Amino acid sequence: MCFGTSERQWVEAQVENAQQQAILMEPKSQVSSDEAHNHLDLHSLRRKHAELVGELSNSYHFPNICLFFCV
Repeated sequence: MCFGTSERQWVEAQVENAQQQAILMEPKSQVSSDEAHNHLDLHSLRRKHAELVGELSNSYHFPNICLFFCV
């Protein structure tokens, strides 16, 4: 009789655990999705930064060239 009660409690605990895991799956999935988007955003920002650094470097050299040819 005691074994039956323990077995039933174990099954109930497993059901409860499965329910809790199911509840946690949605937030975990959302976090994974957010992390993937953040990763893509980071790469996009790094590319844009490199482009802007290149443009800034070109604009820095342009006045020197203009002064050289305009004199």
